[in-house]
Amino acid sequence: MNERIRANTVRVIDENGGQLGVLPLRDALALARGKGLDLVAVGLTAVPPICKIMNYSKYKYEKAKSGKKHPKIIRMKEMRMSPTISPHDLEIKKRHMEEFIKDGHRVKVTVVFRGREMSHTELGRNLLTQIKEYFGATAVCEKDIRMDGRRMTVVLFPKK
Repeated sequence: MNERIRANTVRVIDENGGQLGVLPLRDALALARGKGLDLVAVGLTAVPPICKIMNYSKYKYEKAKSGKKHPKIIRMKEMRMSPTISPHDLEIKKRHMEEFIKDGHRVKVTVVFRGREMSHTELGRNLLTQIKEYFGATAVCEKDIRMDGRRMTVVLFPKK
């Protein structure tokens, strides 16, 4: 950039992309300074080197901005229930889960055990197995049924 360029002559491209031809380095620098811009070497391997007249700080900003990759936001919805949920309530929750999966969200189904329900974890496992079988055609089980403290969970995500 500017005085750091070590060639005697350079091929100059103006800020609009038009070629100005091969010029001595000091003439190219004077031309860039006259426009209030920088002379940036973009092709050092060419003979003579290719230099472009541009606003270098703006170029760096645009390059950094385009280089950032925005992470894909994964939306996770959670449905909580007890192991003794009534069949009607379960149907309503399944309908909500269907909508979430249809919209492309992951669904974490959690069965929360309270008090003496901890001695009947098979009820929660049966409930989660029933939910997995219900969504077998539309969703895939990402994480299998796991017990975390007083919670039993399974994570479902939509099939592609």
